[in-house]
Amino acid sequence: MLTPDSKPTTTESDGQSLMDCIAFLSSDLDKVCACIAVQLDTPYEEINHLLVHLLQGRGKMLRPALLLLSGQAMGTLTADHIELAAMIEMIHIASLLHDDVIDEADTRRGAPTANVLHGNEAAVLMGDFLLSRVFEVGVRCKDFEVLDILSRAALCLCQGELLQNIHRNSSCVSEEIYFQIIRGKTAALFSAACRIGSVAAGGDNDTVQALADYGLNLGIAFQITDDLLDLVGSENKTGKTLGTDLVQHKLTLPVIHLLNQLSSDQQDPVRSELSDPSRHKKLLVRLHQSGSIAYAYEQAKKYGALASNALQSIPHGYACEQLHKIASTVLIRRW
Repeated sequence: MLTPDSKPTTTESDGQSLMDCIAFLSSDLDKVCACIAVQLDTPYEEINHLLVHLLQGRGKMLRPALLLLSGQAMGTLTADHIELAAMIEMIHIASLLHDDVIDEADTRRGAPTANVLHGNEAAVLMGDFLLSRVFEVGVRCKDFEVLDILSRAALCLCQGELLQNIHRNSSCVSEEIYFQIIRGKTAALFSAACRIGSVAAGGDNDTVQALADYGLNLGIAFQITDDLLDLVGSENKTGKTLGTDLVQHKLTLPVIHLLNQLSSDQQDPVRSELSDPSRHKKLLVRLHQSGSIAYAYEQAKKYGALASNALQSIPHGYACEQLHKIASTVLIRRW
């Protein structure tokens, strides 16, 4: 684990955590989890034994919560919202299963990852199973607008992950490519969750687009913050293996910013530190001293503000208020 010399300071939060922002949805999120459990049931006990792992260590449920909040902002939630929220979370869980295999991660949500418990092959196939279930349910619901949103989000997610994999060992990644990656692998699913929640509640085109824009910008802010936490977070607080981006040669925004400030000759020592885990603490010092950690955090704040601004046309109410609070809270989570 890398330990920072200093941490970004904020004044945005009133002390709430992400869990506080969505606590009032707890009964609905329980229904989402129950819906997922139904979809994980198969006629084969051996498969069920593997899949039960996915029901343990429930995460933040942020993506389904965004879908439900977007629906509430437009009106009353229905049973359709619960099923759609389950589908969004299943896509997310599938992506985590695949990510942990690629990153060779040991822990997720404070527990051993599926690849550690059952092997890489089983973890990949479990992710594939989840995705298959999502689109089976999507076809049954016969809402082809929702199915189109889900399929495009899944495509964007895969494209983002592929783009990241292509540039994994690249010695130079531009900020433009970095943002293309995170828009695909993270922000697209946030945006889809908000879009689907409002569509299912009968929102008009302008409102649906506003909530989709909120989700997109929130997702970008969330991923930049996640990348910062991989460098300076606490493994006990995050509940997952840290430092994986450096170990897996993924250039995230702080490192890209640092490299862009240096000449070719000056970049050589930094590249050596990137490839040598024993020198990552020295790299972290460079990232702080160069202002690269602070720069990335400012970018996260910018996209958090864009997310909040997108809500200006949304009717004011408790759901909208919580969406605003989430946009602030993602910036200070687990520092």
